Amino acid sequence: MKEESKVGKKYCTKGWNWGNFVLDEKALSFNVENKPCFGIPFNSIANAGFSKDEVTIELHQDEGAKEPTKNDVVCELRFYIPNTAHKGDTEEDRKDTVDAPEKPQAELFFHEVMKKVNVDPLAGDAIVSFQDLPLITPRGKYSLDMYQQFLKFHGRTHNFKVLYKNISRVFALPKPDGQHIGFVIGLTTPIKQGQTFYPFIVLQFRKDASRRVRPNFSTEQIKEQFAEKLEGEIGGPLHDVLSRVFSAMVGIKIIVPTGFKSTKDAPAVFCSVKALDGHLYPLEKSLLFVNKPVVYIRLADIQFVEFARVGQSAAQTNRSFDLNVVVKQGETFQFVGVDRNEYGALVQYVQSKKIPIRNTEAPPTVNAIIDKQLEINDDDESNDEEYKGSAEEDEEEESYAGDEEEEDEDFESEDNSQKKSKKPKKSSGKKDE
Repeated sequence: MKEESKVGKKYCTKGWNWGNFVLDEKALSFNVENKPCFGIPFNSIANAGFSKDEVTIELHQDEGAKEPTKNDVVCELRFYIPNTAHKGDTEEDRKDTVDAPEKPQAELFFHEVMKKVNVDPLAGDAIVSFQDLPLITPRGKYSLDMYQQFLKFHGRTHNFKVLYKNISRVFALPKPDGQHIGFVIGLTTPIKQGQTFYPFIVLQFRKDASRRVRPNFSTEQIKEQFAEKLEGEIGGPLHDVLSRVFSAMVGIKIIVPTGFKSTKDAPAVFCSVKALDGHLYPLEKSLLFVNKPVVYIRLADIQFVEFARVGQSAAQTNRSFDLNVVVKQGETFQFVGVDRNEYGALVQYVQSKKIPIRNTEAPPTVNAIIDKQLEINDDDESNDEEYKGSAEEDEEEESYAGDEEEEDEDFESEDNSQKKSKKPKKSSGKKDE
């Protein structure tokens, strides 16, 4: 009888795209003329959002697959819901709710779906929660819940989930104004909000903002799972508390600026990327521009840099210069409007990292010599059999979870920077090993 009921169940095959939603305990069903057209299990919904009269539902992908599937898969569904307020189906109901605040149907539907999606029996309760965190990218105020293997950001119109294994690097960046701290989370797989992809999540706090959180674990559970990395109660500056929680739960070191200082004794210089103002941080193994757009460049990927508008003729009319960074893949990143007083500090930083400098205003013979040297470097690297694995080795060297050379960039071990300065520099020779 049960098999007959499944086979005998009638589905709508008219192909209409207009119908009604029915939410049961396990799935969202789209019905046409009171007949099911298709359904979406709640455990397959990864994220949802709404805007005005539209609700977007994103579906989980097979993140554990060893190889990407060659078949077409559904990634996202969008539903148009008329922007009308729900005041009941009968005249009596409408009279009772005439003074009730109106809410768009899209928003009501979104909240009903999220109530079902957030009930995850395998996830359990959040271990640590932060409320009202100001995000710069994507912009808005979000609450943060951190679970055993992932974290969730909850906003008014959007929510998104990030697996810990999807977090590649985390930066804590003091702003040059001395009043704010930037917290940048780098992702291997960008999150999506509407039609925009975000490979970085950027938060910003006031330096004097404080917070106190208590993990939703017993003292024994904390010692068992996090050893001494997490305490029964964590308090202090918000950026410090968040850094300690991320370091313990995500298992990743927090990178902070060390070494470079501008003429204003700041860890970054002011400049612009595509007419958007921000700050460029020269770090130990990378260049990082924040806030929007976030630009991350590994020093190992840089072919050469150019300083434009630095000649004597330009000095009389311009108080700034441009920094062009050319990577080995051929792409050029342009940082415009750097204060001319920072020229010496940046040149010293680039030279200390042994990055070739090509001056756009130098005589042609000088640039020809640099081009020839770059060609020689490329030939030597192509003849080196071990160079094929250099990208992978660099990636391992960039892994902040276990790189001993990165201890001076660890949020909790800034005193080790002096020890690192005494270590002998690695040879940059081109001989086959």
